[in-house]
Amino acid sequence: MPVALCPNNVVLHTLPNNIAMPCRPDLDPLPDVKDPRAALAQALGTLAAAQPGRVPQLVAAALSPEQQQKLAGYCAAAGVAIA
Repeated sequence: MPVALCPNNVVLHTLPNNIAMPCRPDLDPLPDVKDPRAALAQALGTLAAAQPGRVPQLVAAALSPEQQQKLAGYCAAAGVAIA
C-alpha cells in the first residue's frame, strides 16, 4: 500500500483515500491578526464604547470567574477598558 504524509502529519495509507481526501495546507483565516488576545480586547473595547454598560453584563453572564480574570488580563495588556 502506498503511504502519503500530509504537511499536518496525517498519514494516508491508500492511494484512493489520498484522492478522496487530499491534503490541504493549513491556511490562516486572519493573517493580519498577530496577537489574537489583543485583537479580542480591542474589538470588545470598540463594542463597549458603542454599547456602554452592555459588554460587562454580557461578559459576566457568559464567562466563568476564571475566564473573566483572563479576559481582564487581555484587556489590561492591550490597554483597553470594557467597563
